[in-house]
Amino acid sequence: MTDDIAVLETNLEPRDAESHSLQDEFMDAGERGVSILPAMMKKFRPGDLVKIICKPRHRQRVARALTEKTGH
Repeated sequence: MTDDIAVLETNLEPRDAESHSLQDEFMDAGERGVSILPAMMKKFRPGDLVKIICKPRHRQRVARALTEKTGH
C-alpha cells in the first residue's frame, strides 16, 4: 500500500523554543511528520529549515497555517 504525500518547506531565522512549539503544533494537528533542521542562510547566518509532510489534500491548510505562524 502506498500513500501520496506533500512536503512543504521554508527557511526561518532560528527561533529555538518557538521552533519546538511549531513542531508540536503541526504534529498535534495530525500531520505525518515535521522536521526542523539547522541550515546555513545567506551571508552565512544560521537558520532553520522547516519541513512538513502532510496529505496532499491538507497542503493548502498547512501552507496557510505555516505562513500565519511564521510570517513567511
